[in-house]
Amino acid sequence: MPPARITKLRTVIFEATHRCNLSCIYCYNYWKAGGSAPVRELSTMRTLGILRRVIDQTGARLVAFSGGEPLLRNDILELLTFVHLKGVKASILTNGVLLDRRMAADLRKVGARVFQLTLLGMDEAVHDLHCGKGSFAKAMGAIEAARSVGVTLSVTFILTRRNLSQVEPAMQFMGLLGLKAFMFNRFNPGGEGLKHMDSLMPTAVELRAALKRASRLAFRLRVRPVCSVPIPPCVADPSDYRGIHFAYCIGSTAKSYFTMDPAGGIRLCNHSPVVLGNIRRQKFVDIANGDGVERFRSSRPGLCRECPHWETCLGSCRASSEQACGSCATLDPFVARMLGAGT
Repeated sequence: MPPARITKLRTVIFEATHRCNLSCIYCYNYWKAGGSAPVRELSTMRTLGILRRVIDQTGARLVAFSGGEPLLRNDILELLTFVHLKGVKASILTNGVLLDRRMAADLRKVGARVFQLTLLGMDEAVHDLHCGKGSFAKAMGAIEAARSVGVTLSVTFILTRRNLSQVEPAMQFMGLLGLKAFMFNRFNPGGEGLKHMDSLMPTAVELRAALKRASRLAFRLRVRPVCSVPIPPCVADPSDYRGIHFAYCIGSTAKSYFTMDPAGGIRLCNHSPVVLGNIRRQKFVDIANGDGVERFRSSRPGLCRECPHWETCLGSCRASSEQACGSCATLDPFVARMLGAGT
């Protein structure tokens, strides 16, 4: 049965800028890998134009403002106001450096209702090792600012080989925040992270031990870790970690997080470096059902060709394969490392 034609989306990720005020060593943004320059931003009026087009053409009910660091745009409040007046919800994915109480209040006034921040642990030195000196204090201040204005707070913990000791304190902190669920993501090679794979990628043994600890803690703390960056069944059997929710690739479907860059370029997701088309010159329906998406659908890594789990996980994160190997038909480098590391 042929895949359903994509005509509408629930969510669009908008990379408001490719500029950033941190230099996180795990960053997956493709332009951090070298070989391609960050995309330049359009003027405010032209940016409003591409937002109008993507909302009208996809019917999206949520625009997630990402980057880079979206709060670096001087017109971020104007862009959010426009989305709000279109009757569309907005969320902000931020590193927290610029998110003080005043900014949080201003963002809430113009319709931002969900703030997503990232922690690498509750040890300042460990977090700053990943994100830069002073970043932990800024992240904690941003969390407090978000809580003070009554928005929904979403926190992501990214597991690397350098913060394995932080699983327990991070989860305890999620519980203290009153979060029912939080994103518990493994390191996903891409961008700057490709340069640090050896130091950031845990072994298969370390990964499974961390998942086991998180699963056990989830029941005691009554929080739900969600692995939104795929960990396929060939690496970790979900039945061994019942306290964790495992999510898998939703690429090339209407549930996919199609991403628009600052100049209107459309990609299949925020991890993929492949620009499928541009909303300024093409209709979204043509982009979303074009040759680029079809290539993604039809490409299958050799190890996955006979796998009974293919329909579930779609080969883990093949956007990471595109970054690291130049092809989504190549095995996800995370999976290659895990399966090559023994059990």
